[in-house]
Amino acid sequence: MDQDLENVLLSLEKNGRLDDDLCSLFLLAAKRCLEQQQSTALLDAVTKHEVLVEYTGWDLLPIVSPYLASDKVEERDEETHNNCVDIIQLIAKVGKPKEIVLGLLEQVDHFLDNMVYLDFINPLQIALCRLETGLELSLGLALSTVYAHVQTLKLPSYESLDEEELLLTTQDPDYRRLEETVTVLIDFVSPFVFKVVQAQKQDKDKLNNKTLIIKKDVELFLLKLLSYPLVFLSLVDTADENDTENKPVNNSTFCTCTQQIMNYFEEMSTSFPNMIFYATTHKPRRQEPATTEDRDASDEDGCTQLPPHGLACFAYLVLSVRLGEDHFPSIYSGQHVFQACVPYVVTLLERPQAYAVQKGLDLLSSTVGDIDHLSLPSMWLGKKGFTDVADNLLKIMIHCPTEKLRKKAVSLLKPFMMQWEFKGRYQLLRKLLSEATHAGVEGFLIGILKDFVHETLLQGSPSNTWFVDQHLVDICQYVFDLPDGAESDILERSDKIISALNFLRYLLLRDKFEVNATGVWTHVDELDERFLQPLHSGLDLSKAHYDLKLKEVQKTGQTKDDRVSVTVGGQNLPTMPIAQQKEVLRSAQFTFDLIASLLGRAGEVISMEKRTQKYSKS
Repeated sequence: MDQDLENVLLSLEKNGRLDDDLCSLFLLAAKRCLEQQQSTALLDAVTKHEVLVEYTGWDLLPIVSPYLASDKVEERDEETHNNCVDIIQLIAKVGKPKEIVLGLLEQVDHFLDNMVYLDFINPLQIALCRLETGLELSLGLALSTVYAHVQTLKLPSYESLDEEELLLTTQDPDYRRLEETVTVLIDFVSPFVFKVVQAQKQDKDKLNNKTLIIKKDVELFLLKLLSYPLVFLSLVDTADENDTENKPVNNSTFCTCTQQIMNYFEEMSTSFPNMIFYATTHKPRRQEPATTEDRDASDEDGCTQLPPHGLACFAYLVLSVRLGEDHFPSIYSGQHVFQACVPYVVTLLERPQAYAVQKGLDLLSSTVGDIDHLSLPSMWLGKKGFTDVADNLLKIMIHCPTEKLRKKAVSLLKPFMMQWEFKGRYQLLRKLLSEATHAGVEGFLIGILKDFVHETLLQGSPSNTWFVDQHLVDICQYVFDLPDGAESDILERSDKIISALNFLRYLLLRDKFEVNATGVWTHVDELDERFLQPLHSGLDLSKAHYDLKLKEVQKTGQTKDDRVSVTVGGQNLPTMPIAQQKEVLRSAQFTFDLIASLLGRAGEVISMEKRTQKYSKS
């Protein structure tokens, strides 16, 4: 044992009190003990004489804390580390709580290492719980400081939701670090939740201002955890792909933490409706950060608004996963809930992370499913967010790397449109068709347009005019168009062309000349000149071009080279075996044959109807 430390202990035992000189001598002795790896002696001393810690805790913290850290875990002295953790725990238990809370928060700010950070969480909890007054002032600062560290943690890397990739993700050190941190922090707030619950039991009418501040601070902290990292992680069991209901994962750490968060909200009597309808009553702020590179959730501007991603995750858990659904009354109409959740859906769909997008799609599916067809007023489309839903669905359909999410977006676009009244459907379709640049998406939208026209015509005497007559003619300018005329790349635009020809054939057969409700027969000559004839010419050019390329490949196949590179439509096809090259080119020929067949059938219907009208007049 250090001589000075021994002298301090002897003096303390003899006189039974500490003065300033003795405290200073003790701090110097404590520093030397740690430097000389005599941490056990120091721990024994403070354990037997807690008064040392009581009077010197504030100054002892910065002496002990550095010994928790090490550049490399394998180089850390475990005995010294463990002894220092015990000393800090003792400081939190017997030191002056207000001083120790501030001292611990200061140390938390100094160390970004996750293992060191977690060592301070339990002592901080102990010190906060010991505060007899001022907890409402210290807790908010503590929770803000603690969460600032969470924002520095990285999300595990993944590009899709494939099972094999996700299995590897759970072994990622970043994933494990998040697991440990979130678990510790969920436990960290438990005594403060209990304090609120006890206060509610004692005074059922109204919480006093101090307890109300504590409640709001805890709620904000829990929402921040939902905002980052939980919204970007899996919170449901996706093992059973055939199960349409999301079920909590029994063996998922993050799911367990999420369930506990929702339990905390329930225990504190948090208003679930107020949380879900928050976006309808508050002006949204800048988005909160999802990663250290993309930070927009800091409170540097003093903003006290609730984090949008956290609210979005909360709404998802209540409305899609059905956690705490008993606390959300069923008295609200589907339209009202949908309107409240649209900002959350957009917030999630705009994220690049797959799990955030998945939550957005699930939340949209849950809310749209509770709305009757034709029940959403078109005037809502003038508000921010509603058209963004459709725009984001299209972006996911085209650009999302995860096939499962692309298919989910495809399955939701039409149901989303179906809930709007006819004017709203028309406005959405016209906007999307006018902005779409992907042939597959354009073809899909034309299919939806065909269904809406069919629904209108089935009414006999249509009660709406949005998918017939001039309105339909106006929107069809985006359907029957070839931007480059006969020189258009027919193969590249084949999805849209095939859908357009099928739609045209439907109109010609379904809407008789004498009825002409859709206006197709009024503009058939213009349509022939502007679309059908250029398509005929372009198709002939494309077929001739691909026939020539196929002959070149077949000729090359007679040589010894079994691999070849071919340029088609100005693009180099990847080098591949000749047999595969032939298959690609023949597939293109098949597409051209299909377009030619549809084109010919449309021409036959037009010619037949014109002959019929000519004979009927003569």
